[in-house]
Amino acid sequence: MFPYPSGRLHMGHLRVYTVADVLARYYRSRNHTVIFPMGWDAFGLPAENAAIDRSILPSVWTSDNINSMREQLTRDMLLSLDWTRELSTCDPSYYKWTQWLFIKLYKAGLAYRRLAIVNWDPVDQTVLANELVDAEGKSWRSGAVVMKRVMRQWYFRTLAYSKSLVEGLKEIEGNHWREVIQMQRGWLGPVDGVTLEFDLLFDAEDSVDFQGERLAVYTQQPGLAAGEAVSYIAVGSQHILWNPRFRQSIDRRGPNGSRKLVLTNFEPLDSGSPTYTFSRKLAVMSASQCAPWPEKLSIRAKSLLSDRLIPVVYDPSLLSPVAYETIIHLGVPDLDDHHKEVSDFLDLPPPPTRVEMVSTAAEKNATFIRSNVAPQFSGLTVEEANELAIKLLQGRDYRLYACSEHRKDWLVSRQRYWATPIPLIHCSNCGTVPVPESDLPVLLPPLEKAFKRGAVPLRENENWLNTTCPQCGGSAQRETDTLDTFVDSSWYYLRFLDPNNSEEICRPAKAS
Repeated sequence: MFPYPSGRLHMGHLRVYTVADVLARYYRSRNHTVIFPMGWDAFGLPAENAAIDRSILPSVWTSDNINSMREQLTRDMLLSLDWTRELSTCDPSYYKWTQWLFIKLYKAGLAYRRLAIVNWDPVDQTVLANELVDAEGKSWRSGAVVMKRVMRQWYFRTLAYSKSLVEGLKEIEGNHWREVIQMQRGWLGPVDGVTLEFDLLFDAEDSVDFQGERLAVYTQQPGLAAGEAVSYIAVGSQHILWNPRFRQSIDRRGPNGSRKLVLTNFEPLDSGSPTYTFSRKLAVMSASQCAPWPEKLSIRAKSLLSDRLIPVVYDPSLLSPVAYETIIHLGVPDLDDHHKEVSDFLDLPPPPTRVEMVSTAAEKNATFIRSNVAPQFSGLTVEEANELAIKLLQGRDYRLYACSEHRKDWLVSRQRYWATPIPLIHCSNCGTVPVPESDLPVLLPPLEKAFKRGAVPLRENENWLNTTCPQCGGSAQRETDTLDTFVDSSWYYLRFLDPNNSEEICRPAKAS
C-alpha cells in the first residue's frame, strides 16, 4: 500500500487494493487486529520530470496527485483504509527519519563514498540503477542512450551482509516462497570468498580529491594478503583506477614507458581491441597503442595489518565480464608465473613474506608461508593462513567480509532535486561531517519557480549550499547529492506502525 502518486488510478491499483481490502475486512470480521494503511512513494525522477514538462513545481505536482488519488480511493473504491496512518516520503516528518537512518549507517561505516563507473542519463542528468537501463543500453524513462561516467558516489555496504542474507533464506524454506527463494539465492550468488578493503594513497595532486578512497579486492586466499605475501595489486582495463588521471609520468610507468617500439608478449584480445591478453608469442608493438604492457600507477595500497605500501599496477591481461567490477587481483609471484613476470618486468621489490611448496608426511605438496615480518603467519599453510586472516580482520572496520564475487554494494546517491537530501557537510578542516541529529531534517530548499531539465537547484542555491561546520564552526558546504528513492521506500513498513511519532522512528513496543 505504497503507490507512486501518478495522479490517477489504473486497473493495477484496482486489482491489488481490492484484494487487500477483502483480506482486511475478512480478518476484522474474525476479530483480528488489522493494520490497513496507505502511504505515498512521492519522491523521485518521474515526479520531477513530470513537473518540469508542465512548468510547475514538483511539490505542487505531487500534492495535487496525492489529493486526487486519495479521493478516488475513498470515493470510488470505498476502501476500508486507516487514514490516520497515512504518510508520504516527501513530507519532512518522514524523510527526517530517512536521514537519521543514513547517519546511523554512516557512523557505523556502512555508508561510504567511492569512485565508480556509473550509468549516466544525459537527458535526465542523473545516475541510473542497472534496473533502469534496458537491454539496448537505453534509459527506460527518457529513452536516451546511457553513458558510462566516472564519479564519486555514495554507497550502502550491503555486500558485507552477503553471508547473513544467504543464511537467512534457510529460515523460510519449505513454505510457499520457493521461486522467490531461488531468485534471491541466484541474485546473492554463492558466498565462496571474501572481499578485502585496502586504504589507497594517491599522489599529492590527487590526495585531497580522493581522501578516504578504498580498493575492494575479492579473493579466496585472504591469508596471502594479511600475511604480506602480495607483491602488487593489479587492475585491468575496465577497472575504475585504469584512468589517465592515475597514470604516472612516462618515464616512471615501467621499462617500456618512454620507448616508441617494444618487444612484448601481450597481444590484442580481438582485432582492433584496446584490451590485451598475455601470449607466449613475442611481438613488436607501438607505444602509440593502448598500453599493451603492465605499468605502475600513481597509487599505492596500505597493507591490511602493517604500514607497508603495496604498488597498484595495470595489467592488460586481466579480463572479466563487463558487468562485474572484479577486474583485479593480488599479485603473488611465488605462486603464479605470470605474477612473477609482471613483478620482474616492473622491477617491483619482492614481498617480505615468501610462499613455498613443501612435501610433508601429512600432505605431498602443502603450500607454506615463511615470514619474518608477519610471524603469526609463518609456518602456516595457506589454508591455515586464510582462517587466521579471517579471525584477525573480520569485523575490523569492514576490512574483510564473506561475499560472492559477482555482488556489488548499493549505489544510493542521485543528482536531482526532488529527493531526500543526504545529511552530510563537507568542511575543509574536518572533512565530511554528519549533520547533528538535533538539526534533522535537512529540508529541501523551497523553489520560487519551476526549473528546466538539466538544472541542479541544490548546487545553485548558495543560501542552502553554504553552511557552517558543526564541529569547528568554520565555513562548509552541504552534500548536494540526494538519496535514491528506493532508500525512502526501504523502511516505510516500519513507519506505518508509528506514523505520528516525532521523537523516534518507531516505538519498539509497537514494532514487537
